[in-house]
Amino acid sequence: MAFFERDEMIRRLFIGTLFGVLTILSLRAQVQEPKQSERTPATKVGENPFDKFQEFSATHKGGFTDDPERKMYRSGNLMRFDYSDHYRVAELDNRILWLVYPDKCSKAPALDLGVFPFPRKFHLESSNPVGNETVDGHVCRVEDMVLAGEQARYRMRLYQAEDLNGFPVKIDVENLGNKLKFEISYTNVSLEKPDPKLFQHPVTCDQKNIPAAAPTTKKPTSHPKP
Repeated sequence: MAFFERDEMIRRLFIGTLFGVLTILSLRAQVQEPKQSERTPATKVGENPFDKFQEFSATHKGGFTDDPERKMYRSGNLMRFDYSDHYRVAELDNRILWLVYPDKCSKAPALDLGVFPFPRKFHLESSNPVGNETVDGHVCRVEDMVLAGEQARYRMRLYQAEDLNGFPVKIDVENLGNKLKFEISYTNVSLEKPDPKLFQHPVTCDQKNIPAAAPTTKKPTSHPKP
């Protein structure tokens, strides 16, 4: 009789220990695994993944002309880019670019190429989640997308930072028409609204009181028309 009681005691002890281990593992997984609601949601077909980023600042690098690092800012319809001897303010809706130097300025019916891809009117044709990857310290949701614009279609791989509301800290781009490939990266990203004074420029370029250009250490890069 004692033999059976001891066997039953061992069985109960084993079951209790196993249940405890499984409970601990389950709780640990819940702590480590982020909730679905906290993850960057997948972009839906028909959406433009860049539309939600209307206010931000970042250090931009790469693009069409493989630009060196330069500071950029966006506030709605306005974007600013800092060059070594001047800064540029782009008015996105009417495609006007102001080039502001310490003692002069110029105005052109164009946009700095650094605005790409944010003001483009893209339509998402397809999206395929690739997985997760850490870029510049940010855990990113990686998606392969095909985006149709007004004049071209692009294949893009977006590295969307979970801690920056899905901001694409890195984009691999391929123009599906001419097969041009390039990479864009964004570091030091802030989703705070930039100071409105950053976008000041003369009303006309014959004014003497020109806003001072923000100093940088990089040399300016000339750009062709987008």
